[in-house]
Amino acid sequence: MNITITGGGTGGHLFPAIAVAQEFQRRDRTHASQCIGSARGSEAQVLPRAGDVLHTVDIKGFAGKGPLKKIESLMSILPSIVRARRLLRAFRADIVIGFGGYISFPAVIAGRMLGLPVALHEQNSVPGLSNRLLGFWAERIFV
Repeated sequence: MNITITGGGTGGHLFPAIAVAQEFQRRDRTHASQCIGSARGSEAQVLPRAGDVLHTVDIKGFAGKGPLKKIESLMSILPSIVRARRLLRAFRADIVIGFGGYISFPAVIAGRMLGLPVALHEQNSVPGLSNRLLGFWAERIFV
């Protein structure tokens, strides 16, 4: 099975994602995984050092930003979804698992557009904006 993990920005999103990817590998060595993240988040430093595959999309954060930055963020969504869709197709992903943070938004939406099963993982006591929005498209939500 080809598993796409998406999320990051902070270790709170990233390290649970790494643990899930490792558990898939532990259970069956034939599982392959890729991560879709940001070049600006912690995943850009952590994943390559660990030997994991990281592909980046250029989406900008929305929450807590001023009006101009919010417009910038909204304008970055469509190109990010297009790139994530290409990455999912090239990898022949079987499932997309989102771990939160704005970076998970394009890959989860692209996965649903391709008809892939989508799961979300929420590691916080209060779901973040991305997971609250993406929950509508998820087949499973893990807490």
